[in-house]
Amino acid sequence: MAEDLTSRRALVLGAGMAGSTTAAALTPFFDRVTLVERDHITGSATDRRPGLPQAAHAHLLLGSGARWIDTLLPGTTAALVAAGAHRLSMPAQVHTLSPHGWLPPIPEAQFLLSATRSLIDSVVRERLRTDGKIELRAGTEVVGLIGDATRVRGARLRDRTTGAVREEPATLVVDATGATSAVTAWLAELGTTPVPTTVVDAGVGYATRALRLPDAWRQFGAIYLQADPAGTGRGGVLLPVEDDRWLLSLSGVRGQNPPTDEPGFDAFTAGLRHPVLAEALAQAIPLGPIRGFRKLANRWRHFERRGFGPDGLVVLGDATRSFNPAYGHGMSVAAQSATVVRTVLTRDASAPDLAARLQRAVARCAADAWAFASGQDARYLTEAPPGPGLRLQRWYMDRLGRAAVHRTAVTRTLLKSYTLDAPAGRLLAPRVLGQVLTVTTGPPPPSPFPPEVLPQRLPPGSATERTAP
Repeated sequence: MAEDLTSRRALVLGAGMAGSTTAAALTPFFDRVTLVERDHITGSATDRRPGLPQAAHAHLLLGSGARWIDTLLPGTTAALVAAGAHRLSMPAQVHTLSPHGWLPPIPEAQFLLSATRSLIDSVVRERLRTDGKIELRAGTEVVGLIGDATRVRGARLRDRTTGAVREEPATLVVDATGATSAVTAWLAELGTTPVPTTVVDAGVGYATRALRLPDAWRQFGAIYLQADPAGTGRGGVLLPVEDDRWLLSLSGVRGQNPPTDEPGFDAFTAGLRHPVLAEALAQAIPLGPIRGFRKLANRWRHFERRGFGPDGLVVLGDATRSFNPAYGHGMSVAAQSATVVRTVLTRDASAPDLAARLQRAVARCAADAWAFASGQDARYLTEAPPGPGLRLQRWYMDRLGRAAVHRTAVTRTLLKSYTLDAPAGRLLAPRVLGQVLTVTTGPPPPSPFPPEVLPQRLPPGSATERTAP
């Protein structure tokens, strides 16, 4: 792709977080950026897009992700908070029960934004609309790519209302259509080599219910009961979202998926490692049905490997590497990838192998999130015993988790790495290594929810009634 990109057209397929932020990243280098979205979009913050079935479940935008978005779309974090997103300090306002105990409530090591996915997407798209270079073409699906095995020159698009198909030429095509992307089929039609794929699938499933909680619960912020690989593999998170609502999302690995019927959902919650989420559920007014979701495998399509992608095409977001969303990395990695795209274009816009450079850069920036998610999920797999190297890695991560409960300097470093605010390599820095290797087992920090702190159960017949208002 040696030609100058100025006055050229970029085509971004998919208007989720990866596509929207990438469209923003491309505008300094292209005359026109066309953002194509299969779903019809009304612009409402209550939209539920069929192409985003996981939108009903808990979503977190890490502080690192919020900062990357602000780099591309200034003012987005402030706009999200103004629209009702909750800014929560970690770990003090995100009470986290790790497999080794509660993380200590130290001053802010990071922050996160808690809101529904629909609100987050709508605010980001609204910021995009202020850029005259970006054209959003909703209700339009991709049916194939234009070009050959050496170069992609655009895409074939079909209007979902009229059925009309048109060819859309582009200097650069970005596939951000998500985990269900058909990009491998499109490339096969052009005669390319099949792309190698790595999958780590612990069979994780979700079940989520929106709730109304008594005002007393606001003092707690978010509550996260992490799954314990040495236990059942069940976990749960309670997050405040906009409009005075909460989302209770339960998760479980294969054989431990949370039910979507009310008695099963309640029983699953009661069986978690701490009773606080069951107490919240007992005091809640349900707002709508319980929604389930599966297909949460970690999947990596290796487009970054030499020879597995034609020039003119970049695949990013979940279309190239998708994560089990229980770890909260997806949106932030998407925003990071978009900022990396802008950085590479600023430096190498006229490079003859630009698409390959972009693809490799996107792969590098997702490496830490992949290591966290796939490494943790792999602990639930029993196909083969781990080798010596993997056993050592898991031993160290267990020691690290224990140290994070007892030593606040390790807590801070772990949170910064886990939230992508610092490279994972810092977890092996000498000062961290020393504290991890010398940590001794002692009494962990006390629960932030002892009986005298938990809100008293409401009288029967008030907020405990199983009917929506």
